[in-house]
Amino acid sequence: MLLARSEQRGEALLRYWTDTLHQPEDRLKSFKIAFNGSPIILPFDAAFQPIQNTYNANSFPPPAACYPDLEPDQHELINAVEEEAFGLAQVNSTPVFNHSCFSTHPIYGILNVLRLRLPFYDSITNVARQGVVLKPDVAPRAILANGTTLSALPGAINITRSLTATADPRNYGTVTYANHVILQYLSTMPSNVANDVINHILNMASSATPLPPDSDLPLHSIPTLEVAVFGKIEASDIGLYVSPFTTPTGSLFFGSSDGNNFRTWAIGRGGQVAWTENATSPEVVYDNSLSDRIFNLTWAATAAAIDTDTPDVGLLNITTTFGSYGRFRP
Repeated sequence: MLLARSEQRGEALLRYWTDTLHQPEDRLKSFKIAFNGSPIILPFDAAFQPIQNTYNANSFPPPAACYPDLEPDQHELINAVEEEAFGLAQVNSTPVFNHSCFSTHPIYGILNVLRLRLPFYDSITNVARQGVVLKPDVAPRAILANGTTLSALPGAINITRSLTATADPRNYGTVTYANHVILQYLSTMPSNVANDVINHILNMASSATPLPPDSDLPLHSIPTLEVAVFGKIEASDIGLYVSPFTTPTGSLFFGSSDGNNFRTWAIGRGGQVAWTENATSPEVVYDNSLSDRIFNLTWAATAAAIDTDTPDVGLLNITTTFGSYGRFRP
């Protein structure tokens, strides 16, 4: 069905591309290649203790369907979408993570076409801020759709809009068959914004160091693209771990006990963490060694300031230190 749906909308996408967006026809192929090759980020909240308890699970992050203590409407939405869109059996709500359903339900994330540093725009609230960036060879296991629904769980969601948008199997595509998804994506934003998005995506596709968009691109007008990834996500499937220095409330995640658990776990399984100020930061600090002297001294000083509630110690101190040692990179 995904093949048929994509082929049916192929001509409509071309007409929209040339007639409405006034883009040259020969750019569409390059855009689709860049779009479909965008990295996938799977978000999770590293400050959520039950998540930390799953760090050593045989697949991470956990599927939304397996989360504990979801609100009844959230649980109902997951079951409704997964049953209608994917033909999956419903699961019951549990007070702890249901590990038995990890292998049979998808993990939700974002197709990062804009090359953001974090899973979500900074303006989106009540969502997870940490994430894992998957390696390209996981992409064939992903199903695509427009909107932010199950990837935002367990944060607040719009149930009515979510059911309308995501329960219909015809709204889904894959990285191979995505014409209808691309058409919906481009047509749900103003034409001038869509053209700016197209240019950014094509520019980043040809760049050795893809960067997030600058402040001229109105992110609030650009929809997100949700993915559902099937099968286990093992350490070997992950190319990068991402996190902001701070929490959504502005307190420091870098240097905190939750941050330490996250960092120790990620690097301990052979990973690299990209620490960022926000989703559109042009440069980040890469962290891949638990024996890095400069990094460890900066971490220890920040942790001590958190423990003693030292005033006037915050993000600026961290970024200034790393900046002075030339640790920021694209």
